[in-house]
Amino acid sequence: MRILIVAPAPTGSNRGNRITADRWRSLLEEAGHQVTVDMTFDPANKIDCLIALHARFSYPSIQHCREMHPTCPIVVCLTGTDLHIDFQPEQKNSQSKEARDNYEAVFKSLETSDAIVGLEPIGLNKLPKQFQNKCHVILQSACPFLPKPSKHPDRFLVSILGHLRPIKDPFRTAKAVRLLPDPSTIFVEQMGEALNDQMRCLAEQEAASNARYTWLGNLPHQKAMKRLASSNLMVLSSFHEGAPSVISEAIVNRIPIIASRIDATIGLLGSDYPGFFEAGHTESLAERLSKAENDASYLAALNQWTEPLLTHFTPRREKEAWQELLAQLKNA
Repeated sequence: MRILIVAPAPTGSNRGNRITADRWRSLLEEAGHQVTVDMTFDPANKIDCLIALHARFSYPSIQHCREMHPTCPIVVCLTGTDLHIDFQPEQKNSQSKEARDNYEAVFKSLETSDAIVGLEPIGLNKLPKQFQNKCHVILQSACPFLPKPSKHPDRFLVSILGHLRPIKDPFRTAKAVRLLPDPSTIFVEQMGEALNDQMRCLAEQEAASNARYTWLGNLPHQKAMKRLASSNLMVLSSFHEGAPSVISEAIVNRIPIIASRIDATIGLLGSDYPGFFEAGHTESLAERLSKAENDASYLAALNQWTEPLLTHFTPRREKEAWQELLAQLKNA
C-alpha cells in the first residue's frame, strides 16, 4: 500500500509525534509498504491509505483527503491532547469559540475516519458509543539501548523525559527531591525542550537553586535513551497523557518506573501497579522516591511487575498490529 502519515511535526523534530510517525514509517516499510511522512495531505500524491496522527491538528488533512479520495481508508490516531483536552464534554459547550472549534475538529475527524487508533485502551473506552466499533489499540514499541550503559556509582539517578509543558507537571520531581533527607544520593536529570519562555525560565531557576536537579534540554532521541538506560529510575509525573512512549522505553530497558496514576499509565501498567503516586502530590512522590532508593525489594518489585509486559512493546508486535488493521481496511 501507498501510505501517507500526517503528523504535526516537521522532519528532524524531536517531538513525540514525529518520533512516533517515523517509527511507524520504519515498521510499515519493513512490512513492504511505501510510506511518506508529512505535516499535511498533498492531493498530488496518490495514496491507498492516510494515517493521521492527532485528530485536531490533522483535521484539515483528513477532510481534504476525504474530499479528494472518497474511498481512501483514513486512520485517525488519538493523542493525549485529543483525548484529555479538546474532546472533553465541557469543551463542546464552552464559552470559548476556540474550545468549541477544537472539539468539533476532533469529532469530525473521528466521524470521517474508517478506523481510530489509541495507544492505550482506557482512553478509547471513554469515546462515545458511536465510535467504539472503529477503535483499535496499538501499543508503542521500543528497543533497548545497547550496549547497556553502566550506572553512576555514587548517585541514584532519576530520569525524566518529555518536553516541558504544564500538562506534564514537569517540575514535580524537582520539588519532591527537595523534601529528601541530606544523606539521599538521588539526583534528577530532566530531558526535554522548554516549549515557551516561561518553562525555560522555570527550568533554569530550578537548576540554579536545586543541587539535586539538572535540566539537559532537548537531546537527540538516542542520547536521551542512553541516559535513560543508565539511570536507576524513571519518573513520569503528567496530569494527562495519550500513551507516553517513555513507559515502553523504560520497560524494555528494565528501568523501574514511578508514575502519576492517570488513565494512560493505568492502561499501560495496570491498575494495581505498585509505582503509582497521585498526580500533583509532591509528598507522595517524595515517599516513592525515597522508598525506591532505600528499599531494594521495592525497586525489584517494580521491575518484576513490568517483566511480563516486555512482549507487549516489541517492534514485531506493533508491526503485526498495524498489518492486521491495514488488511482489515483493505478488505472492507
